[in-house]
Amino acid sequence: MVIPTQKECYTILNKYKVPIHIIRHSKTVSRVAIFIAKRANLMGEDIDLLLLEASCLLHDITKMQSLKTGEDHAKTGGKLVKSLGYPEVAAIIEEHIILKNPFRNGALTESEILNYSDKRVKHDKIVTLKQRFEDLKIRYGDRIGRSRDETIKRMLQLEKSSIRLEKRIFNILKISPDDLISLNEE
Repeated sequence: MVIPTQKECYTILNKYKVPIHIIRHSKTVSRVAIFIAKRANLMGEDIDLLLLEASCLLHDITKMQSLKTGEDHAKTGGKLVKSLGYPEVAAIIEEHIILKNPFRNGALTESEILNYSDKRVKHDKIVTLKQRFEDLKIRYGDRIGRSRDETIKRMLQLEKSSIRLEKRIFNILKISPDDLISLNEE
């Protein structure tokens, strides 16, 4: 398995002209995810920290393009990262919006951690799931090709599965989801 280093991830982001605000968001998502993963590993999980970090840093690589085209940036980002020679990273990126198996049991995965961590970061600040979904409904309520009602319904389903994932993760970690707020940088 080939995983890009942190430095290589930033080189890739710069090569594809990812705006600084998206890079800051991705760095914060990575900080949350690595915190969760380290704690999970202490509790007996087996999360690959390097794989997770690369996936977090690159997860929104095609976000700006998707805002213009209406494409699913999880799919386009995964496709791009796979073409760069990182199929394992790509597979995780592809699940950062919607998990392929959202109600699984067993060991925690890198995909679940990225998926959840991304939903806890608004811009570059760590927020609650409730705050994040309120923001998403406002910002993305009118998506290309979808009615506002369709989008809100989809987001409510996504919020429900995210709450379930949060319970799964924090049952393993034995801490409160609110503890993540302390990771915000001044």
